[in-house]
Amino acid sequence: DRNFLYWFLRQPHIREYANSIASGSVQKDLNHTSFKSIEILIPERNHQRQVSALLDIIERKIEINQKMNQTLEEIAKAIFKSWFVDFDPVRAKAEGRPTGLPPEISDLFPDELVDSEIGEIPKGWDCKRVEAFADALLGGTPSRKKSNYWGGKIPWINSGAVNEFRIIEPSEYITQEGFDKSSTKLLPAKTTVIAITGATLGQVSYLEIDSCANQSVVGVIPHNNRAYEWTYLTFTEHIDRLISRQTGGAQQHINKNDVLDFDVVYPTNALIARFSDIASPLFVRIGVAVREN
Repeated sequence: DRNFLYWFLRQPHIREYANSIASGSVQKDLNHTSFKSIEILIPERNHQRQVSALLDIIERKIEINQKMNQTLEEIAKAIFKSWFVDFDPVRAKAEGRPTGLPPEISDLFPDELVDSEIGEIPKGWDCKRVEAFADALLGGTPSRKKSNYWGGKIPWINSGAVNEFRIIEPSEYITQEGFDKSSTKLLPAKTTVIAITGATLGQVSYLEIDSCANQSVVGVIPHNNRAYEWTYLTFTEHIDRLISRQTGGAQQHINKNDVLDFDVVYPTNALIARFSDIASPLFVRIGVAVREN
């Protein structure tokens, strides 16, 4: 059964074995002869089909969840961009057009744009630095030379984890002593995390768990507990402008102060709360589907 063969070859221990028999120093190559030497455990044909059919169903479910998550994220981003970047409801009211929003939301938008240091913004909104509405916490790494600092119960992520769409599990665990004897900080679930150096520079993700992080990660925690989704989408929307501040020679980076000093258009808290009413259920569904996968 061709699907059984496909799933068999995808097993981690088979891939590790294939890598071990590949030849070459700079560029490893699994040649035809080596590939033919891989041994395959072959059950009765009907059992092959049962196994592959079950795994096919699971894979399709994972693909459906991934597409759903992409759609939910795009919905949240589209609303965010319309309200907080393009100011569509404000422009509509200024031109005497309907906003297309329920009155209780539409009434929260002003009907005029005014000049600011970063261009036109809605009247009554502010241009604020991140430090005015959020904390930015830099992570740290307990000493690798101290075995008693590692293998505890406190979640800890490295910067590679920020490549994940949502972070649902730690890279490693540290002990209470490792936490106390290092500069790492415990970041609550819903924190926006930003990779600030190296190959992951500019990656943005969203914590679904409480976790510490290493020194290549900054966690941004809004003072307003209704602003978690707004904060995450603010940084995903404007990350290119933030990392344009990068410095360094061989290792480009930004630092915590770059994040704190970053200026964005800040709306009213009432409007942020209304946006959270819409975005929070979308984020919850995304988290559920990521865990299910």
